[in-house]
Amino acid sequence: NNASQSARDDYNALAQCARSNCSQGQISCIQSNCSSEAQACGLTGGGSSGGSSGGTTGTTGGSSGGITSCGEVNRCLGYCGQNDQSCQSSIQRNASQQAFGDFNQLVQCFNNKCSNAMDQTSCLEQNCSSSYQTCFGAPSGSNYSCGELLRCFSDCSQGDQQCQNQCQNNASQTAVQEASAYSTCVRNNCQNAQDTGSCIQTNCKTEETTCYNCPSGI
Repeated sequence: NNASQSARDDYNALAQCARSNCSQGQISCIQSNCSSEAQACGLTGGGSSGGSSGGTTGTTGGSSGGITSCGEVNRCLGYCGQNDQSCQSSIQRNASQQAFGDFNQLVQCFNNKCSNAMDQTSCLEQNCSSSYQTCFGAPSGSNYSCGELLRCFSDCSQGDQQCQNQCQNNASQTAVQEASAYSTCVRNNCQNAQDTGSCIQTNCKTEETTCYNCPSGI
């Protein structure tokens, strides 16, 4: 399994909340009742970017832009407030069609196949494995962006310097510098935070949005 443990934990938390509050798995319900869990998974954008299931409307990203992967769409949408169409539209305009399409596929598969599953994380891994791995699995190829580099790091065993070196060798120098700035900020400000995600958004927003190629002003 190439998905990071943090990604699986995020989906577990979302699954439990959705199962308790949103029996049909509607994105609008999840936004209203599971806001923090949805933000951790990037599903806050589902109302405007999700598939046709559950009354949502599919959209595509711009023809080109700074956001080039589903993981970056996921992280940037976490900065959009509930029903903040301006923020969501800004991310859509700055995302490639491939990146936004991959994100839409994950949301649509979640709605269609896993919203009522007892174990939604396992359901996603089994029934939406391609989309799930595209967004949260280890990156492929080379010339990783900052976000892809962090995904690669997260897949290394703790203390596996050889794995980390290989990740770094596959990344651009800019990505290495941005990842270092982001990791340093998180370590200095949020290492012992009870809510790491909120701490990062408060204290390391510049470093995180730079790392994930989020548009300015979100």
